[in-house]
Amino acid sequence: MWFEAIVFAVLVVFTVISSERFHAWSTRTAPTPAVYRVAAILGALYLASFAGGAIDLAATGKPGFLSLGFLLAGAAGAGILLDTLMRGRREAELRRLDAFDL
Repeated sequence: MWFEAIVFAVLVVFTVISSERFHAWSTRTAPTPAVYRVAAILGALYLASFAGGAIDLAATGKPGFLSLGFLLAGAAGAGILLDTLMRGRREAELRRLDAFDL
């Protein structure tokens, strides 16, 4: 039980910190290939987390603490990542329009 709690805590902390750090970094810089490369790596990690939880859930046939944790953390991380990328594009376009109006 302690092992599951520690793995779950690390998973949640990784998801939150990586999402927030990526958001802070991507909003400071212009959209470059490096931003999309890091987004692809984070997306792959979130997808692997989601897939691992789904596979464990399918293999055991019943929801477990870790399988649901991996499933939900992967889905939440991917959702936050997509929102960050879409919001970044929208904000960049608004900044471009504001600079054009001046």
